[in-house]
Amino acid sequence: MSKIKVSVIVPIYKTEKYLSTCVESLLCQTLKEIEIILIDDGSPDNCPALCDNYALKDSRIKVIHKTNSGLSDARNIGIKEAAGEYIGFVDSDDWVKPEMFEKMYQNAIQNNADVVVCNLFVCEQGKQMIKKTYWSNVKQGIVSKKKIYRNIFVEPCYIWNKIYKKAFLNENKLYFIKGYIYEDVPFFTQVMLLAKSVSYCPLYLYFYRIGRNDSLSRGKSEKQLDIIDIAQITQNILKNLKAPQSVYENFKKWQIQIYVWMYNLLPDNQKEKALAKIKKKHLIQQIMRNISKSKVKILFLGKFKILRFKTKRFEKIEKIVKLFSPIITIKKI
Repeated sequence: MSKIKVSVIVPIYKTEKYLSTCVESLLCQTLKEIEIILIDDGSPDNCPALCDNYALKDSRIKVIHKTNSGLSDARNIGIKEAAGEYIGFVDSDDWVKPEMFEKMYQNAIQNNADVVVCNLFVCEQGKQMIKKTYWSNVKQGIVSKKKIYRNIFVEPCYIWNKIYKKAFLNENKLYFIKGYIYEDVPFFTQVMLLAKSVSYCPLYLYFYRIGRNDSLSRGKSEKQLDIIDIAQITQNILKNLKAPQSVYENFKKWQIQIYVWMYNLLPDNQKEKALAKIKKKHLIQQIMRNISKSKVKILFLGKFKILRFKTKRFEKIEKIVKLFSPIITIKKI
């Protein structure tokens, strides 16, 4: 086999329903000099067998079976095993356009980039795909440091709409922190601050699936408390790498937004624990101000409306609305 240009790392856990769509989109890549590393993270469904079957069909597929230890560990193993000049990550419930890695690799070579970023589609079951322009204020090609600083934490910290030069990751010893959800935030932060050259490919190449009920980052569980540790780790990274003030300002805004997200997803018996863990009074005050408003979906005579009101009033309003059932349905979202 000729030189591997891109290694695509696919961590897999309980995504049997989506895995074929993902892998088939990689097998039909127009860039032929790729390897596809399927990492079975101890998946209890039929994913391990599906991976082995694909490996028998195509020599570009490499399968690694391991005991379950989380997404970060799976990705780290993939980075160490990758033989490609560049590395890409694809979540096993997502998929990509056939030309994705060819276009991004060409962009990387033309611009001698450590990192290349592309646009994406956001896909929710039963709804129309939405185009997501990742950097709306950036043109094709090399992105200035000023614009990178302006965009960090403004746009989501996705790691899979990018490819990374493996030598750059190795040189800076960039890996994912094990044991946490939202593990992509510290990795993304280090990548964007340390990369000598970041290039933008303004094509819509990645299909990001949202709305899965079993997604950890969307699940209503105590695990959401991880984001407090992740925010602290990220803040330490900013300090150690002497990030400019503009990045700190973006981080502070992001921190409040993600803490509100966490608070809304935590079980009620964990909310006070979260505030106690945050400790800082000014942060807690900002969080409470931001969660004072909540979205509510109301079905009235067959038509849905989205309303906003104080979260604390939800239970009272819900009781009143129930008096008018079945013509009105209320749901907190």
